[in-house]
Amino acid sequence: MNYVQGFDSRFWDGIVPTGANFRFFLGKATETYGAGAHYTLFNHLLPQQFEGARNAGWAVGAWHYHIQDANPLVSAREYHRFMRPLGTDFPPILDVEDEAATGAHIWATVQAIEDKFGERCMVYTARWCWDDSNYLPPGHPIFARDLWESDPPPDTLQPGFWGPEVIRQKVLDTSVSGFRSISGTSLANVDLNEADEAWYTTKVYPRFVVTPPTTLPIVTVTYPVGGVEIKLEST
Repeated sequence: MNYVQGFDSRFWDGIVPTGANFRFFLGKATETYGAGAHYTLFNHLLPQQFEGARNAGWAVGAWHYHIQDANPLVSAREYHRFMRPLGTDFPPILDVEDEAATGAHIWATVQAIEDKFGERCMVYTARWCWDDSNYLPPGHPIFARDLWESDPPPDTLQPGFWGPEVIRQKVLDTSVSGFRSISGTSLANVDLNEADEAWYTTKVYPRFVVTPPTTLPIVTVTYPVGGVEIKLEST
């Protein structure tokens, strides 16, 4: 099997160093809390990360981080609302690392995201999380969704009842020469990934960029440190 090389990072500053040899970048988009009075955090670095990656000729995508106490419909709405003006080359992605999560809530969130985006949602997870906490039975439709697996060496079995992953993280929390963090004084933590070339060619290219909506209502907060993310007030 042939692979396409890429990386994901939350805190990369979006400036591509000379000689960088990747084909795609994946970043964090949103994270929603609360089923009643709710709020959504989104990564205000993502637009400049997307701009830097696209200028380098790389495909881009971004995930929504799953939280168990969030309303799936609100999570999907805010994720979609944030991503619309940016556009994406990848399908929507649900990041499942919350060990308090239930399979039913995860599946409800997947369905809500698919309804908003109009296409199938990928799932990012790992065996250490999924098999311990988020059980769904064999044959469940979630296992027909494409899997992005956190699976650095030594290789492990796929979580749950998925078949082979289409993207896998092969090195976690490393640094790559020239890739700086938001502070500009240190190297950014990145995870190195590889995607199945056949899947990448079929699913990632070609993709469309949708029309931007009106300006989103946002207010700045300091989360987790230094104003790295900002808060999106739901309407």
